[in-house]
Amino acid sequence: MVTGKSNELRKLAQENYGWRNADSAWLHSSNDGSAVVGNIDDEQECRNPVAVVALTQYDAYEGDSMQLAQFYAAANPAAILELIAEIDSLRDQVNGLTGELESERKRLDFSLNREGFYDHTTRVFFCDRAFKIPNPQVRIETDNPRDTIDALME
Repeated sequence: MVTGKSNELRKLAQENYGWRNADSAWLHSSNDGSAVVGNIDDEQECRNPVAVVALTQYDAYEGDSMQLAQFYAAANPAAILELIAEIDSLRDQVNGLTGELESERKRLDFSLNREGFYDHTTRVFFCDRAFKIPNPQVRIETDNPRDTIDALME
């Protein structure tokens, strides 16, 4: 979601949070095909209408009033704020993982590019000066850049 749009939607949902219980839809009593968005109390005895959705004047959409009313009821301020919070949480997780991935990439780049230790194929070359190995021709190869020197020496 575009940040500007989500901020605008968040602001509208917060401003209209008092209508968060307008989360139900039913057919209007006029029997003209229109539907109502509002709240039905827990005992199903009292219906509190907020908006009437009447698409009967549009030939192509006649009969779709209830479907649209159900959508409006589902997209109430509480649901919108919950979705935006979930998006923000997922965005934070992705940003955190991206940061961790970047740190790991830098660590691996450093490990793979250290002069005298790794070449571009991640083969480990030991020199007698760094490890006091009497035979400078000793070479240990690995395709796993995560292998440690201790693990390779075993």
